[in-house]
Amino acid sequence: MMNTDFFWAYLVQDTGDFDNITSNGLLRVEGVTEQQTWWLSLDDGRTWTTTQGLSFNLPEGQHIVLVKRSEFALPYLVGNVSVDQTAPEAPSAEFSANGQFVTGETEAYATVTLQGYVNGVLQQLGSTQADENGAYSIRINTLSNAENISVVSTDQALNASQPTILVAPLIVENLLLTADNQAFLTTQFLGAEIANTLQQKTSFSLLTADLGPVLSADVVTKVFGAALHFDVADNTQRQLTLKAQSGGVQVAAMYDLHIYKLNAVTGEWVSQHVESNWLKAVLLGGVSSDFDITLDSGQYMMVLGNGLGVAALTGYTLKTIADVTLDYSQPMGAQGSITGNVLSDIDLNTGLDVIPESGRVYNVKVMNEHGQQDNYLVGAQGEYPVQGLYGVLYIQSDGSYRYEIDPDFNLTQTVVENFSYEVGTASGIRNSADLNIHINAKTLPETSIDSYLVVEPEPSIYAGEQLGKVVDFSILDVDLLNPILGADALAFKGAMSFNVNEQTLRELTFKGASGGIEIGSKYDLVIYKLDAATGNFVQHHVVEDWFKVILFGGASVETTLSFTPGEYKVVLAGKTFIGALKGTAVQVMEDVIKDYGQPLSQTVVNPLSGDLTQNSSEQVLKVNQSILKADGVSEVQGQFGTLYIARDGSYQYELNTSNTAAYGQIESFSYLVRADDGTQRIEVVNIQIDSQHASHDTNQIQLETSNKVLSHVEQDSPHRKSYDYNFKVDANTQTDVELSVKVLSLLGDKRYLEYTLTNTSTGEVQQGVVRGKNPNLEQFKFADLAAGDYVLSLNLDSTSGLAGTITGVTVKQNSVYLSDFVSQDKPSVTGNLLDNDLVSQLSSISVGEQHIYTGAGPQNMAIEGQYGRLYLEVNGDYRYESYGEGSGIERFEYSLNSAVGSQNNAVLEIEVAQHIQASSANEIVINSSANDQLYLGAGQDTVIFKVLDNSSATAGNGVATWHDFHVADAQDVHADQIDISALLQDATANNMGDFVALEYDQASQTVTLSIDRDGQAQGFSQQAILKLTQQSQAITLDELLHNQQILF
Repeated sequence: MMNTDFFWAYLVQDTGDFDNITSNGLLRVEGVTEQQTWWLSLDDGRTWTTTQGLSFNLPEGQHIVLVKRSEFALPYLVGNVSVDQTAPEAPSAEFSANGQFVTGETEAYATVTLQGYVNGVLQQLGSTQADENGAYSIRINTLSNAENISVVSTDQALNASQPTILVAPLIVENLLLTADNQAFLTTQFLGAEIANTLQQKTSFSLLTADLGPVLSADVVTKVFGAALHFDVADNTQRQLTLKAQSGGVQVAAMYDLHIYKLNAVTGEWVSQHVESNWLKAVLLGGVSSDFDITLDSGQYMMVLGNGLGVAALTGYTLKTIADVTLDYSQPMGAQGSITGNVLSDIDLNTGLDVIPESGRVYNVKVMNEHGQQDNYLVGAQGEYPVQGLYGVLYIQSDGSYRYEIDPDFNLTQTVVENFSYEVGTASGIRNSADLNIHINAKTLPETSIDSYLVVEPEPSIYAGEQLGKVVDFSILDVDLLNPILGADALAFKGAMSFNVNEQTLRELTFKGASGGIEIGSKYDLVIYKLDAATGNFVQHHVVEDWFKVILFGGASVETTLSFTPGEYKVVLAGKTFIGALKGTAVQVMEDVIKDYGQPLSQTVVNPLSGDLTQNSSEQVLKVNQSILKADGVSEVQGQFGTLYIARDGSYQYELNTSNTAAYGQIESFSYLVRADDGTQRIEVVNIQIDSQHASHDTNQIQLETSNKVLSHVEQDSPHRKSYDYNFKVDANTQTDVELSVKVLSLLGDKRYLEYTLTNTSTGEVQQGVVRGKNPNLEQFKFADLAAGDYVLSLNLDSTSGLAGTITGVTVKQNSVYLSDFVSQDKPSVTGNLLDNDLVSQLSSISVGEQHIYTGAGPQNMAIEGQYGRLYLEVNGDYRYESYGEGSGIERFEYSLNSAVGSQNNAVLEIEVAQHIQASSANEIVINSSANDQLYLGAGQDTVIFKVLDNSSATAGNGVATWHDFHVADAQDVHADQIDISALLQDATANNMGDFVALEYDQASQTVTLSIDRDGQAQGFSQQAILKLTQQSQAITLDELLHNQQILF
């Protein structure tokens, strides 16, 4: 029962501080029933209204509220109530110049609150009450730079305004953030010195022209015994001093020292160095100077050959007078140092430290040999040593350092010396980063490229030097003109030579002519280019049948060819007449050089713009050494262009208009970002500037394959009583052998044919005897033979009389290969490498050591791959033709080479997948890196997954789809198996759930098998490797383990 003895009312929620100021005007009445009428006054009793119920919503405004139970009852004073449901307007706010105060105006007596992120945590930064005029001022001490601050005004009724977002001023002295530094040091090891036995060889045979850049087999035979030989092991060097002397009768003869190295892949001896005119002999002999050389690992041969002059009846002695091996496999110590600056060096992957003027290095921490961290203080002046594990770091407070390797350092593997340095400011802000010194790193980290700016230059064009005319050419036999010639080859005597400078193309117009007396002679124009790596000249371009001479002369048509940078030689090759032709000449009619190093102009193919932030609330505060303006766009001058950027991260990059080329260069900008949670980070944007950009290419091809089948028929007519036949059965085959024998005599009880089949690999023997009256013994069949080498022995025998002879034997061997699958066709796929590239001024395309050119030189190439052959044209068109067997991912790494001298690398990746339609036998399929389709038929088939790439979560395997996987227990001869034993690390039946997962999709009736190669470790994540289709219900891991269908 409601107590109606007392009548009174109250605010249900006083949102203020019990001051009758509220945003909730709900008035609660006590002492009446819900149906009872009562009286209410909002103007101190001047006017009254009747109402009923247990509550009443007061309207917004200022009220003196009285209530009474009846018209003549005494009123109850609720009080002076202010109902305020209107939030204040967003307050005005601004920072003081030093960032320590926020001031502004709002509603009188409202509470102003500041919030912002500090170290990633949202915090209240300050609060105050506005005065009677609404003015306020709040002091804050926790901001650093350019934070986004929320300013909210709350009136006395607790109505909150919309926030005013205020950006703190950028205080440069407070900007401090460090980025890790990577440095690379290659040491010079001190090898153990081992003295070798001195050698000498005396010979009376000398070779001249035969000692070319690559020795032919017959020349090797001639010089091998007369040469000095040196084997230099891996991780060693051999320091030699050579000397030679000659005797005999000669007139001013010169001898060259030839040094050759064995190419272990091709088996060829390749010239490494020729010391020309090393030994000079006059009349009765001569002695050379000492010749010093250091040899790296490999096999070497050194021999003397004739140089200048004439020699007769002479001999020579070639010997070592010093021979020391430096063994680096166990170094005696090392030398090496590196310098840098941890504060000002920019790392193209981690960026540039953001350091205020007062910032300096305060201390360095390093792990010692006991696994404990040592702390070294760095004073304001001078150099301070820090002892590391492998060397000493000498560092100064300005960040400059010198690192010297310990003299007893002898580790041959790559190691990293880590130093953690702390940077601070005068105001006490601190930040740390690492200096990592990579000692003897095998590879350097690749620079991450974020954007590519492709320019099309207009070259400067001018006339080249006057090459003029070379006359009286020596015409060489085209059949004897080797594709590789030494720089001193006789073929180049009197040849035309020219050079093409870097970042230029040279267009030469040649014309040939001859005035000699000949009949029907034809000549090729042959151009060689220097291979800088070997010092040899390689045949670069041939114009066949360039001109023909009939009787009293002939001339070629003018031929214009374009040449990329390098050194060239021009020769003529004859097909019918060989020798010196008086009046034979090659003339350059026009010589034009296109200079891309000093372009007249550069047109940007793809204008570059974007946003450096991850979301709209982030700000870019600093780029390189430039503080960005709070409003508008700032200009940051780079090395090759200008970055126009606003604080919101939007940017545009424009290349400088100067005629200085920047092909292949990287424009790098390091910038400081403040995230919306107040955290800061250093980022880097790297812009590759070039005349082209190559993107990766992909294509795919599918082979319709089935089991490889080999059938062989052997027939013989031995005409003797005994006969042996040898054959081999390969592993993983289903092989049957069928035998037909003809004998001269009838078989009977006393005359019979014995046969013995012996597997000499296993010792297994099958024997039998055939009796009967049919002289034609057909189809002895040996089915499903095990792998091995076999001997089939036949013997015709008799218990009385003559045994007769075997007149004919036919052996048919049929093998079905259970793990090899081939296609009857060799399908191909086509495409174009350049379709997805940005290309201008392309000069050549390279794949490995092969090159094709848009100008002079080969125009196409063929590359042998693992699963097929690639045919490539210089316009980018390609055709890939499969071999018809094997599957996987075929990768061809190629380079686009520009006329400006830059190179862009990309990969053509072709997925060669198999659609295997197998037999009913027990196949064994090795999964590949492609996504193969498997129809393996009846039988107990097995798919084996091997490690193709150990760094991959799938071990390099593609996702195979098995369309007829049969689930059954181990007793079922058709129960298929999945072998993943090579992929998993430390897997057992008890923890297999950590490594293998099966997921069933009812709609497609497909089970997907995924693996995590290291289980609960963090090295790999779960990835799919196999799909099992046509499964009417889910398959569990326990089921496969129980059935022994998953092998681990």
